[in-house]
Amino acid sequence: MRKYITFMVSFLLLFLIIFIASQLLYGMFLLPQPIPNINIREVWQEIISSIISESSSPFWLIILAALIAATIAHFISRKLQDTDINH
Repeated sequence: MRKYITFMVSFLLLFLIIFIASQLLYGMFLLPQPIPNINIREVWQEIISSIISESSSPFWLIILAALIAATIAHFISRKLQDTDINH
C-alpha cells in the first residue's frame, strides 16, 4: 500500500508540474511578442476562467504530460523501493 501511495502522490505532483510547465511553454509559442501595458489581475482572471471553463491545450499535450509524469513517477517509486530494500 505504501508503494501505491508513493507512486500516486509523486505521479499527481509531477503531472501538475509538467502540465503547468507545458501550458506556459505552449502559451509562449502562441504569443510571439510581448503585449505592452497589460493588467496582471485581468490576465490572471482570464487564465483562471479559461482553465475552469475548458482546457485550452490540445489533447495530445495533456496525454504527453501524463505519460512523462507517469514515467518519472515510476522511476521515483522504483528508486524509493530500492532504497527501502538496501536499508
